[in-house]
Amino acid sequence: MALYLEYRVFQNDLALTFLFNCIDLAKKMKRSDLESYCNLLVAHQYVVSGYFTNAEQYFENVNPRLFKGEQLNTYYYYKNHLYRELEQYCSDEVLRQRYRGLALTYLDSVNSTLKPEYELYYQRRCISLFFKQEYEKAMRINDEWMKNVRPRTRGYANMAYYRSEIYRIRHKPEKQKYWLALGAICELECAINNQTSLWNLAQIMQNDGDLKRAFNYIDVSWRCISYFSPHKRSWVVVPILTSINENYRGRLNNMNTNLLSLSVIVGFLSVFLLVALFVVLKDRKVITKSKVDVQQAYEALSGLNEELKLLNARLVDSNRVKDEYITYFFHICLKYIEKLDNFRIKVNRNLKANQIKYTIQFTDSEQLKEDEMKGLLNHFDTVFLHLFPSFIVDFNKLLRDDCKTFPKESGTLNTPLRIFALIRLGITESSNIAEFLDYSPNSIYAYRARIKNGAIGNRVDFERQVMEIGLKGI
Repeated sequence: MALYLEYRVFQNDLALTFLFNCIDLAKKMKRSDLESYCNLLVAHQYVVSGYFTNAEQYFENVNPRLFKGEQLNTYYYYKNHLYRELEQYCSDEVLRQRYRGLALTYLDSVNSTLKPEYELYYQRRCISLFFKQEYEKAMRINDEWMKNVRPRTRGYANMAYYRSEIYRIRHKPEKQKYWLALGAICELECAINNQTSLWNLAQIMQNDGDLKRAFNYIDVSWRCISYFSPHKRSWVVVPILTSINENYRGRLNNMNTNLLSLSVIVGFLSVFLLVALFVVLKDRKVITKSKVDVQQAYEALSGLNEELKLLNARLVDSNRVKDEYITYFFHICLKYIEKLDNFRIKVNRNLKANQIKYTIQFTDSEQLKEDEMKGLLNHFDTVFLHLFPSFIVDFNKLLRDDCKTFPKESGTLNTPLRIFALIRLGITESSNIAEFLDYSPNSIYAYRARIKNGAIGNRVDFERQVMEIGLKGI
């Protein structure tokens, strides 16, 4: 019996074989109750597999008076199942009504003997209400059924299928598909080859136009049903499989028609492409020459643009230096006017005091000139380093390590640095530099030559590089 329970949804012929063995054992044991119950199971197995004539013959061997409790309820349920199936697959309307009446009669017996403590209470109660078209009550019982059945079991697969059927009646296709999918998964996990959910789901996929999924589902379902070997399911699956096949053939014909049309279009496009290719190759030389001309023009324009940027930077730098030195010039002039006035007052006092000898000594001394020259250079250093704070560092980057030059005090310049500071300001003539620094032109020339000999790069470009110090930050 245990083997039958495992094989009843997996392989029909083996399940029947095990039941026939059980009948033989019951006869040997002289257990008419067990023999009658095994005949009932055989009859139901024939109902499930679609052999209704065989089922009726085995129902005649069943004595319901030997059953009590849940077995009696099972007898009524299996008889109800027989007449429900006969009604569904019968083409004669008179017989259909007769079968429906018998199904309702046995359904009343099912309900009258069904008790909540029975293992299949929720399943049979839900199916009874569904058959009576009491769908709201059937859904409430299905909710309870779902709470009391373990997932990934045969009972859960049945619950999911009837829940999908209720949603079908309620016109909720998305929920119907959801529960059919869960039922199909559960059927496959539990090795239920006598399937209901998967082929129903395949039919919905076909109606939705998803032929690929529909074919995959019906293919799996057909292989499972073929292994189970019921011809009843074949009556249902074969029309679906045929319909899917026809849809596939229709789609394939459309694809072939479209392919032919595309082939013609591709042929025309190929001719057009060849003509276009000939034109392109013909014009390619012209385009290549034009591209070279454009590239040369672009490079020339880029060079001019760089020169313009450099000139613009120098102009900005020149304006900045000009503004700074104009301010510095007025400041120096005011100080010198003030010093001249103080000198005039001092000389005037000395003359009034008849201190002529002291005045002559005072004016003969070179110290005044030296002090003023020193002050002038200090002012120049301060203003220049304010304009170019990184000049000393940038200038020495242009020299080798053994030729670098630094002032003794911070914030000042030494003579070589002052010479090239004046060059940075645009004073490039040695005579003008010598006049400003109170040196001879030859000394200035010697300083310039010595510094340029220590340049890292080309000494010819050294002064140009000095002229560009500070321009990058503008």
